Amino acid sequence: MYVYSILISTNTEVSVTSGSCQVPDQCVAVTFEDKRRENFEKGFAELERRRAMLLEQQKREAEERVAFERKEEEKHERARLYSHCF
Repeated sequence: MYVYSILISTNTEVSVTSGSCQVPDQCVAVTFEDKRRENFEKGFAELERRRAMLLEQQKREAEERVAFERKEEEKHERARLYSHCF
């Protein structure tokens, strides 16, 4: 069990034992584990955001590549059909 002491804005000291406050209205104690968990969650959210952006970019690039290849194929097909006419 960890015991933390913090000073709040009214300069009164509040003792916190395992996340329970003796002065519940004024206590905003954050344990190391809470900070670590919050940091982990923020980092994970940032990774998810970047992953989603990367997937979207890859999807757009794949769609553009397919569209370009389709246009090129149509161009070659028209050229092939046009060359048979003459």
